[in-house]
Amino acid sequence: MAATIVIVIIIAVIMILGILRYKKSLRSGCCGSDSDPAPKALRVRERDLRRYPYGKVLSINGMTCRNCAVYV
Repeated sequence: MAATIVIVIIIAVIMILGILRYKKSLRSGCCGSDSDPAPKALRVRERDLRRYPYGKVLSINGMTCRNCAVYV
């Protein structure tokens, strides 16, 4: 009986921590808050467009985290 109570308490603590983490991610995004400075954009060394004859623009909806959007 005591082992069951301990297991239930451990599961309850894990659930509470998960809910708190989820609420935090809803407020501030997945990788941090929006007040963080945006990461630096990477610079491409090769600028000769003849070497890259094709291009594609992708539209991704639902990006709420600025850090993730820059890296994608």
